[in-house]
Amino acid sequence: MDSFIYFIKSNYDLLFKSAEVLAAIIGIFLFKKYKNDNAARLFIYFLIYVNIVETVGAYQHVLRGYADDNWINLTLKNTVFYQNTWWYTLMWDIGVSIFLSLYFFKNIKNKSL
Repeated sequence: MDSFIYFIKSNYDLLFKSAEVLAAIIGIFLFKKYKNDNAARLFIYFLIYVNIVETVGAYQHVLRGYADDNWINLTLKNTVFYQNTWWYTLMWDIGVSIFLSLYFFKNIKNKSL
């Protein structure tokens, strides 16, 4: 059991990203099935958007794996983008709030709710 917990802890990033990508791929395959359901289509778009944000926003994590004399590290070293995480903050604080509002607005059948 300890080796399983060690495996999960050591591969957490890969497992989590794989689950996100798998959800988006399944959504893309099922996109035609939900052509009349706007809420489901909105959720599929959201899954794709989350993958794009996570991929673009992970540049800091990726750059830390390379040597400091890499041309990308040298280019970004003294800029705002080297230590900035505004992409995640805007997406998860503002973007998700707007998405959840729209998603639940489209799914609620009873207008009094």
